[in-house]
Amino acid sequence: MLAPLRGGRRLRSVLVAPRAADLAVLSGWLADGALRPVLQRSLPLEGVRAAHRQLEAGLVPGREVSTP
Repeated sequence: MLAPLRGGRRLRSVLVAPRAADLAVLSGWLADGALRPVLQRSLPLEGVRAAHRQLEAGLVPGREVSTP
């Protein structure tokens, strides 16, 4: 499924069933530093509303993580 995004970009959703072998490979890449998630920032749960506004406005180049 393709979904239009702002700026003419498109998002493709893919659903997969995780397999142990694939997860082991990803885990190794994370441990080696070969795979790094792009996080804009980590914020407390109280900041979720503001974070959603920024995501919807297209102001966040990575993802934001909410922490308790």
